Amino acid sequence: MEVKLGKAISKPARKLIILGSTGSIGRQTLDVVRQYSDRLEVVAIGAYGSDFNQIASQVEEFKPRYVGVVREDVARQLKETFPNLEVIHGREALTELATVDEADTVVSAVVGFAALEPTLTALRSGKRVALANKESMVVAGHLFQEYLPNIVPIDSEHSAIFQCLTGDSDRYLDKIVLTASGGPFLALPEEELKYVKPEHALRHPTWNMGAKITIDSATLMNKALEIIEAKWLFSLPPYKIEVLIHPQSIVHSMVYFTDGSVLAQMGLPDMRLPILYSLSYPQRWEKRVTDLLDLTSLVQLLFLKVPEKFRAIKIAYWVLNKEESYACVMNAANEEAVHAFLRGEIRFTEIIEIVESVLALHKPRKEPSLEELKEIDSWARETARSFIGNVKRSVTF
Repeated sequence: MEVKLGKAISKPARKLIILGSTGSIGRQTLDVVRQYSDRLEVVAIGAYGSDFNQIASQVEEFKPRYVGVVREDVARQLKETFPNLEVIHGREALTELATVDEADTVVSAVVGFAALEPTLTALRSGKRVALANKESMVVAGHLFQEYLPNIVPIDSEHSAIFQCLTGDSDRYLDKIVLTASGGPFLALPEEELKYVKPEHALRHPTWNMGAKITIDSATLMNKALEIIEAKWLFSLPPYKIEVLIHPQSIVHSMVYFTDGSVLAQMGLPDMRLPILYSLSYPQRWEKRVTDLLDLTSLVQLLFLKVPEKFRAIKIAYWVLNKEESYACVMNAANEEAVHAFLRGEIRFTEIIEIVESVLALHKPRKEPSLEELKEIDSWARETARSFIGNVKRSVTF
């Protein structure tokens, strides 16, 4: 079985477009740029958020030539503050930004379905994509297959697999194992999950991430999305993708080979490491962003089977055995349910229940086009909101 891995060409100075610059991954990418300013240049930044001060601060420090924002008032403020800055605004701002000629690399760090069209557009325009947004590959993996050589994953798990499969080692691949921390509720009895509050779910034990991804990690939907992404990134059937709970978040993923050997990629739980790898690949630049992993400080490395209470993992494998459009529905319903939970409108356990309910109503389509995916995404969100409306309450505990 052939696993398609990127063969990106190294350049002395990489010129970046950062989509989602104000989010968690975007900010950590800019931190990597600070440490490697001799090798990385920010040509453009884009954000769906409306925080003028944060965007303006990034413009002031990194001096991009282009900025993309959705809101017209934010665009106007930026133009007034930075007269020489080219500002793109509107719903298609990030998609347009992804084609800026001066840049060679796009960091796709926008969360959710919103990143799909900008990411696909960047690849179609010949850019290399450092991919942090897993949802794009999840909902439209079939549309990305011809561009795999220009994709380097940022997700720590997929970066780990990518690193273990360099050279021709993919010829001897038996299976991959994605690791999951288990989130903050690994030891919590299933019957108590319905009492979980948003502030509890946002306390991830090992990783510092944005709110949506942190909630996904608590339900293990984050890992469910990664299972589907791995199928497309590495051209693997579902039975060759496994998940183990690894609470320490030191082993980021593993590869089993046909002779029984296992390669694992290890490192501190710091997203700047896979970000750096995605930007320096195929080289490995000297360490500037984090400390070395001290093996003598590790008391133990545990690996456990996924508890039955995390139903998101079963949903992922079910979706993988259906038509491609089911993954789009799963993602959209989950996004709506997570936001409803964060607003206090539904219980923690109802996130997965809503995803299952929307999937049950979906009429599947095989290999949907980009326009069809937009329609499916819209239907799934509307349907999820109807379920949310039926259970919406001022949640009390």
